[in-house]
Amino acid sequence: MDQRSPGETARAVKTSISEFFDQQKERLPKSRAVFLIPALILIAVGFLVTTSLHPDAYAVLIDGQEVAVVEDQAFAEEVFQKICADFSSEQEVFTEKEVSYKKVRLQGREPASESELRKIYLAHLNFLTNAVAITVDGESVAWVKDEAAAKEVLQKFKDSFTREDAQMLSLEYENELAYSPGTVKADQVMDCNAVVNLLRNGTDKEVSHTVAEGESLWTIARNNDTRVADILKANPGLTEDSILPIGHQIKLTKSEPLVHVQAVYKKTVKGVVPFKVEYVKDSKLASGQMKVKQEGRNGEKEVVYRFRTRDGVKIGQEKLGGKVIKEPVTKIVAAGSRVMLASRGGSSGGGGGGTGSLRWPTSASRISQGYRGGHRAIDIDGNTGDPVVAADGGTVTFAGFSGGYGYCVLINHGNGMTTRYAHCSKLSVSKGDKVSKGDVIGRVGSTGRSTGSHLHFEVIVNGTPRNPL
Repeated sequence: MDQRSPGETARAVKTSISEFFDQQKERLPKSRAVFLIPALILIAVGFLVTTSLHPDAYAVLIDGQEVAVVEDQAFAEEVFQKICADFSSEQEVFTEKEVSYKKVRLQGREPASESELRKIYLAHLNFLTNAVAITVDGESVAWVKDEAAAKEVLQKFKDSFTREDAQMLSLEYENELAYSPGTVKADQVMDCNAVVNLLRNGTDKEVSHTVAEGESLWTIARNNDTRVADILKANPGLTEDSILPIGHQIKLTKSEPLVHVQAVYKKTVKGVVPFKVEYVKDSKLASGQMKVKQEGRNGEKEVVYRFRTRDGVKIGQEKLGGKVIKEPVTKIVAAGSRVMLASRGGSSGGGGGGTGSLRWPTSASRISQGYRGGHRAIDIDGNTGDPVVAADGGTVTFAGFSGGYGYCVLINHGNGMTTRYAHCSKLSVSKGDKVSKGDVIGRVGSTGRSTGSHLHFEVIVNGTPRNPL
């Protein structure tokens, strides 16, 4: 089958006629050729005129205006259908303008290639599709292919606020989120997950920030939920070492959710209940010796909180309650109960002189905190109001309020020994008073830097703290 175009066929016919005339001139007698050849020439000229006017291409028309020329109409239709398929293989894609074709002659023009025709279609036509708009406060912000996809977006957006570590109690949109059908450019239809991400994070926008006193790139980045690298990128010429003058304007790139959401959650948190340490006197142990009679074990507790977030950021929290699910086991430490400080002689302990041996200063025996580095004393547990007695006879050198010690008493027992009794709730002596061993000098309390009612008891020998035990 002959696949030549109309132009090629005409040229072939012209060549055949020329060859035919040459052959006839050789065969015919000269007398007959004089009449026959002119007739043949007239026939040939008529044929050539007819073939020269025959269409050999197709014009592509958009709303009646020629935009391209192609050799074959089927070729132009195929390029158009490929573009529609590229936009969507699931939805119908159409244009508002009419695309038509008309037979024409090339007349020396170059027919458009596939890539050229594709560019022409895209430049002159809007490829549209029927879709569904996702709207925020009545404004279209994104498009999905159909109503089912729109419902999927709304559900996934809601689900994105679900937390694995907490139970959602309520969810409130500050903006109206809805959907409605419409027509849109085919290239604007988005994937459902991309729309959810857009609703939650929004798009980047540039804002201006005025540098205030004391601000740095780091504090500006922290307070605006961005990074120093992002600030430097938005402000060419700015470096990490740049000095920011007060009042200077810099650009910040920020994103803001399209839909603001407040959510309330309930969360149960497990925690540790630390075990306590209890010191008990043991007369079988020498003073200063300690022995663990029972190991301590931490307990467990559950605390329930309710908290509120806005756009995923916590903005408030309250404690609803809690309970101990496993009681701690107290660590019990036996401590030698006999005072081991050597007698410094000469005094009976009355009338302001010490015996050199110390008695226990309260009626309680449990030591809540022992003698250690950073705490050169012992803390003896007790109830507010319990009597505090002088550990030995001596002279009161201080009685009053003393910063972190709260209300306290200092007694000089002679021979370089002093004792301190701190955190008292009440004092029963004054500076200069003479006391004997066992005299009440105050009452247990929790004044000063204290976390509970107890007696802070120190022994100081020649200016150096000593372990009372």
